[in-house]
Amino acid sequence: MSRKAEIESLDSCAFVFISPSGDGLKGALRISETADYISAFLTMQKTLKGIGFEVDAACKDIRRACFLSSDPDIYINLDAREMPVTTIAPAKKVLQPSRAPDIVPIARIYAALQFLDPSCQYDEWVKIGMAIHHATNGEAVGLKLWDDWSSKGKTYEAACEEKWFSFNAGALTIGTLFKLARDAGFNCEDAPEEWIAIDRKFNLARFNDTYRMINIDGKPMVVWKKGHTPMYALPLNVNQPVVFYWFKYCPQMYRFLPIHFLS
Repeated sequence: MSRKAEIESLDSCAFVFISPSGDGLKGALRISETADYISAFLTMQKTLKGIGFEVDAACKDIRRACFLSSDPDIYINLDAREMPVTTIAPAKKVLQPSRAPDIVPIARIYAALQFLDPSCQYDEWVKIGMAIHHATNGEAVGLKLWDDWSSKGKTYEAACEEKWFSFNAGALTIGTLFKLARDAGFNCEDAPEEWIAIDRKFNLARFNDTYRMINIDGKPMVVWKKGHTPMYALPLNVNQPVVFYWFKYCPQMYRFLPIHFLS
C-alpha cells in the first residue's frame, strides 16, 4: 500500500493529493463543526504519527494558506466520517526572554587587569583588548578599561582607540583575560569605588533597556519588554537575574527604577 493509500484508508479522510512540491501529501480529515480546532489538530497529528506520518506543525494555525496542486489522482470522499476529537490541552509555553542581558563585570575586569603587565608582548596586549571588547560589546567603557591599563605600560603609544575599532565581535571572550590573570595570581575582585560605580551605572542602564518594575494589583512585578512593548511579567523575586543584580550591587537603586502601571 502506498503512503497516499494509507491516508485514504482512514474513515475520516475527506481528500488527499500530492503537494505542489511533489515531495509530500496534503489532505483533510473531517471533523465536527463544533470541534475545537487545536484539539482536532493534535488528535489528527497523534493519529497520523501512529502510522508513521510526520505532520507539518505550522498547520496548527487555522489561518495558514494552503496551496493546491494539479493531481489527476486526487482522492475525494464526500462521505468521510467525522474524526472523534479528544480535547487535548496544548502544552503551556513558558515565556522567557530571548536572553537576559549578561552582567558585564566591569569592576572584576579592572581587578584582573591589575595582575597583568601592561608592558606585555604585543600579541598578548591585543588578546586582552579583544577580550574586553567582546565582554563590553565594543562600548566606550571597555575602551576606557583597556586604555587606562595600557597607559601604565612602558611601551604605551596611545594606540588603543585605533586598534579597538578594528576588533571583530566574538574573536575572544573575557575568559581569556581572566585565565591570564589567574595564571598571574589573580584571586580577588577588589576594585576602587570609581570602577564599582561605573560597573553599577553601566549594567543598570543595560538592564533598564530590557526590564521594568511595575505594579499590578498592588504587587511589584518585573516585566521583560521588547522594544516598548511589555511581553510578560514575573513576580518580584531576588532569584531572578535582573532583580538579583539590583539587590546585590545597588540595593538602594531598585526603589528609584521606573514604575509603570499596566491596564
